[in-house]
Amino acid sequence: MATYGYWAKDGLGSPAEEISPSGVRLQGDAFRPGLENLTFIRGGRPLTVDEIQTICDQVGDAALRAKNAGFDAIELQALGGNLLSRFLSPVTNRRADGYGGLLENRARMLLEAIANIKAKLGDTFPLLCRINGEDFIPGGMTLEDYKKLAPMLERAGVHALDLMPGWYETRRPMNQMCVPRGAFIYLAGGLKEVVKIPVAANIRINDPVLAEQALAEARPT
Repeated sequence: MATYGYWAKDGLGSPAEEISPSGVRLQGDAFRPGLENLTFIRGGRPLTVDEIQTICDQVGDAALRAKNAGFDAIELQALGGNLLSRFLSPVTNRRADGYGGLLENRARMLLEAIANIKAKLGDTFPLLCRINGEDFIPGGMTLEDYKKLAPMLERAGVHALDLMPGWYETRRPMNQMCVPRGAFIYLAGGLKEVVKIPVAANIRINDPVLAEQALAEARPT
């Protein structure tokens, strides 16, 4: 799907190509020293404004197909270095138009995709958005950045946020057993400070006692 960075613009009439906000290429040493000759985030062809809007329309169409197929909710993913998160990140988004620069502009594609989904599914159909909460890459989005983004998503009509920290290229261990249980719950807590909608934590919450403790600490007293 286009939101994961590959898109066949004319459907079956053309091969899939890699697409991006602005064609930025980051060398491997930005993530893993000693691998200077590798590229972990390939550039990809920069999208035109018309193509961005076409993709947002196609996202809405895909959501409508899922609803018609009987799914109870839609989750739009903008994380891990996929296309939507590459638009969010100042590292990979160097555009000089209305889709680049300030966070409000870098979030424009994500917000337009949400608006398209809402227009086709209605305001009451459950819509979740999965974001990083922290990119854990050099120069990437931090928790403070996501605390600015989260209210934008709430105002756009997202019913809940679901966190999956880190890009695929991050050097920081995320899921391994060496990572303490509940290590990233604080990210959900940080976003919950700025929104009223539910915020789901993720990664290394593999103990029901820990899960109950996190819920208890999150409830208002």
